[in-house]
Order: sequence, then C-alpha cells, then structure tokens
Amino acid sequence: MNAKPNRVIWRVPWLVAMVGLAVPMIGSGFIGWPFVVGWLVLLLLFWWIQPLAASDRTTRIGSGIAAVFGLVLLGTLGGFYLVPAVLAWLILVLVCRRPEPNSAA
Repeated sequence: MNAKPNRVIWRVPWLVAMVGLAVPMIGSGFIGWPFVVGWLVLLLLFWWIQPLAASDRTTRIGSGIAAVFGLVLLGTLGGFYLVPAVLAWLILVLVCRRPEPNSAA
C-alpha cells in the first residue's frame, strides 16, 4: 500500500526535467529546439537503460553530484535547465527509499 505513493514521488525529477527543458524552448522562440531534442534523447536513454538501478546509495549520490557538475559545464547547451531535476533526484535519494522494481505502479 505504501509502494504506490513512493513510486509516484520518484516521477517528480522527470517532470521537473520536462518543465526545465520547456523553458529554453519557449523562451528562445523555438530556436533552441535542437538542444532540447538532444537532451530529451539523452534523458530517454537514461530512462531506458537505468544505469544506476542496481547501485547502492553512495554510488547514486556521487553520480548525482557528478551529473550536476557536468550539467553546469554544459550550461551553454541547456544543461543549467536540468540541474533542478538532478537536485530533486538527489533529495529523493537522500530522503526516500528506492521504489521496488517489481511493484505495480
């Protein structure tokens, strides 16, 4: 019974990422759409592969911090707009348990 709210809250970083990518797209008058499409492809790849699915909490925190630094370095390509999503994910890693992979959503 507790698994469903836990799985729903783990979708928040993805929603923040989508809103974050909408900012440069709309703000630039849709001129920056190639950058947004590139970030969406990269996010889709991470969602599909799930590279940190079997890792422990320490590895996930370290990867999140490295992702923030990487996104700041790629800020001119739109990386700044994904930093809030990674920070939301880091907060969830620090506060919540991971959702069970086999539980029904």
